[in-house]
Amino acid sequence: MAHAEIEAYLEERSLEIANAAAVAWRTRQQVSLTTLSLLGFSGQHLSTPPDTLKAPGKNQEKSWPDKTQIGTRLKNAIDAYVKYVRVDNHGVRERQLMAMLIPLGIAPSDLDPLAVADIDNFGRQRGETAHNSTAGQMTIGADPKAEFEAVQKIIRHLSPVDSLLDALQAAT
Repeated sequence: MAHAEIEAYLEERSLEIANAAAVAWRTRQQVSLTTLSLLGFSGQHLSTPPDTLKAPGKNQEKSWPDKTQIGTRLKNAIDAYVKYVRVDNHGVRERQLMAMLIPLGIAPSDLDPLAVADIDNFGRQRGETAHNSTAGQMTIGADPKAEFEAVQKIIRHLSPVDSLLDALQAAT
């Protein structure tokens, strides 16, 4: 249960920051580190502007805003990020942390490698437990004290991440 809550916390905070950046762009055309990072780490091909003002053919009119409007490119980047967080993210392993945090503007150097390793290990252990259990098989129960201590350690590791997310949100 704790794993799911930690995953939900990270997802909700990430979406909160991404949505704040989207609103800041839509309402004030304000560019923040988050806006720039969402676009820069979107995986989109950011080609140079086209040679013509209007689409050269009827079949290109629909895709023309993707080629000519930064707001459309940013919206596409944010939509892809939101889809990843809401639909495609499944866990709190290192790769999921990086996919959620780096596109928001958190630099890898801002993260404690020991904290990331501990969170990754926590996610790995949860995955092993969830995917190796078989119905009808008796298993040895978890030690509640050890589990509580592990969760407390993860929460302590997440406190600096929360502060980084607060700073990003304040800057948007």
